[in-house]
Amino acid sequence: MKHTLVLLTLFLTPFFAHAELLQNGNFEKETQYWRVIRHGGYGSLTTARVANGELHLGNLVSVSTHYLSVSQPVLIEKGKEYRFTFEVKGKSEGKLTFYVGDVAAREISAKRVVLDGTDWQEMEFVFTAKCSTDPKWFKKAQKANRGNELGKKGMTETDAKTHEKYKSIKEDAGYTCKASIAVGAVEGNIALRNISIVKVDGSN
Repeated sequence: MKHTLVLLTLFLTPFFAHAELLQNGNFEKETQYWRVIRHGGYGSLTTARVANGELHLGNLVSVSTHYLSVSQPVLIEKGKEYRFTFEVKGKSEGKLTFYVGDVAAREISAKRVVLDGTDWQEMEFVFTAKCSTDPKWFKKAQKANRGNELGKKGMTETDAKTHEKYKSIKEDAGYTCKASIAVGAVEGNIALRNISIVKVDGSN
């Protein structure tokens, strides 16, 4: 069966070093800063765990919509160029899609790729941002995500007070630029590691 995954990608071409824009992209701090969310009604048996710096998603089921997402806020500026990279391992011919931006405002940059084997592969996506992140919103959202950890059901959890704060932050109008890896129409297991976004040289 073919597999479909939504992902974030980058270039293998060498660039000068830039500051990393994502937190905990190597999962050394488990799922801190990341939100692993399952859409209601789909993938009730889906599992998520972190091992050896890798996020493993299991028991994925084939559905017609993207029901599982791994995301975090990202501070980007409209019109500037960025490079999004990550490594993924899954079944051959699995389809991957990743996106960065504000979904509600339809200001997103996205790319789809197909796995050509079952070993680790580096994905890469260079994009021009279609939205700008509000710094105040970003700071609040990042702080709310800082304590995320996987619960027994494989989804990230926060304490009730922090969760309510996050809901109010999320409901603020606009400014919701985020980097997201979403999964849908996938069977089996997928693993992710070394997720990164940096600004491309010359995009000042």
